[in-house]
Amino acid sequence: MQQIAFRKRLPYSGDMEAEAQRPIDEVVRRYLTAIQGVSRGLRRRERANCLSLLEHLGGQGALMPTQDLIHDWLFDAPVETRRRRLTTLRRLLALTPGTDAAHLARWIDDNRRQLGAPPRHEKVIPIFRHDLVARETARERARQARILYDEGNYEAARALAEEALESDPASMPAHAVVGMLHLEDGRPFAALQQFRQALVLGGDPAERDGIEGIPEVLAGLGRALLLVGCVDEAREVYTRLVRAGPEWRRHSAPYLGRIALLLDQPEAAADAFIDGSPLDQFNVMLARLRTGESMKASIAFYRAILENPFVPPILLRQDEHRFIETLPEEDAERRLAEARRYATDHAEFWARWPGLLRKLRRYWDLPATRSFLMRALPMQLRSPAAAQLAVLVHSAATKATAELAPKVDPS
Repeated sequence: MQQIAFRKRLPYSGDMEAEAQRPIDEVVRRYLTAIQGVSRGLRRRERANCLSLLEHLGGQGALMPTQDLIHDWLFDAPVETRRRRLTTLRRLLALTPGTDAAHLARWIDDNRRQLGAPPRHEKVIPIFRHDLVARETARERARQARILYDEGNYEAARALAEEALESDPASMPAHAVVGMLHLEDGRPFAALQQFRQALVLGGDPAERDGIEGIPEVLAGLGRALLLVGCVDEAREVYTRLVRAGPEWRRHSAPYLGRIALLLDQPEAAADAFIDGSPLDQFNVMLARLRTGESMKASIAFYRAILENPFVPPILLRQDEHRFIETLPEEDAERRLAEARRYATDHAEFWARWPGLLRKLRRYWDLPATRSFLMRALPMQLRSPAAAQLAVLVHSAATKATAELAPKVDPS
């Protein structure tokens, strides 16, 4: 009777049978590489489970598992073997990109008991047995490593992060620091492996976003994927990262916007950049110019130059920095450095589409723009949250839109 009940088809959505983009044998290879540091007995068992899965899929002519194939793979196995096989498969799915893999992983989490493998560790199945003292030691070292990384002391940060991983090989914050250091060294493929290894060693949760350090790992993974040209996979990562909280939504916004621009999806780019930093208003302007929404582009422009009036002249390669004398010296230097970083990161997008820089120059040269900066910059210095600033932005945008609108021949 148990086998009959086990063969009963479980509820799922139709798109979950779709094949994932990356073949399972590549995922297995990365997984076995990721667990090299675990005990020999566990490595042997995981390898046997992986080989069994590949053999079963090969016999069925499939590149990736489906629900039916999972049923077949578990059908004749004892309960303990089923549990272990599901744990292995769940970890493999944690490394597999694509929404289909995520749906299948969630289906496994929801149906472990019906699959004949009661959840022994709820939805998190760690590879390492954690020592509480070692974990606390690792957490503190990882925290210090991140501080050192943010200060630019990379060597000391690396040493502390590696010490943290010796204490707790599954420390997400430590993996995040090591991965980011790989990116700083110009080694995106090494970073990619580090971040993916972190996701595996962190366990087998239904929602990994709740584990300490996971947002940092996902953020690093997204950057690494963009650097190696995996745009679609990076988009999936940043879309997940948005769910980690408001801070990570702001962090993901510019990356999701850049990805949308790379894919020539300006409307999606504008929607993403709106959630970013105030400086991302320049990107909102760019995207709105691409969609032909002149008033929205104008509003974004005046919000952006209120945040940093030095970006347009730097993008346009002009020597003039208007109203620099009205700003405190320290504030002016900060904004100049910020504007240069923006130009380095985004000039390619402004140059990608013919005419965008010319439109930016027309906005920058408008009398309405000079008048706006003369009135709004001093007000912002005195009271950054003043409601009158929004009124000035809207007024200047209305004038600019009218001034730059195509002239209609009355005849």
